[in-house]
Amino acid sequence: PIDDAGATILAECKSLTELNLPSTVISDTGLSKLCKLPLMQLRLGSPNVTDTGIASLSQLNGLKFLHLVDVPITDAALPGLEKLESLESFYLD
Repeated sequence: PIDDAGATILAECKSLTELNLPSTVISDTGLSKLCKLPLMQLRLGSPNVTDTGIASLSQLNGLKFLHLVDVPITDAALPGLEKLESLESFYLD
């Protein structure tokens, strides 16, 4: 699975708008690197992302579709998601 080092490499793809990573081991550090992309759609699965990591998603001003798979977040992550004003669709599996 893709880890933080892989996320760093993906973050170099500056025109990437859709990212489908349903089974990774990315941590909050790797997720923060991906949040520098102009993502409109993100599907991410990782047991290593926390509520703090989810807060970094607020940097994704153009994010419209978010699908989190097996990401162990709590209610504490919701204020960070609330900042995603462009969000049209949110799935939490």
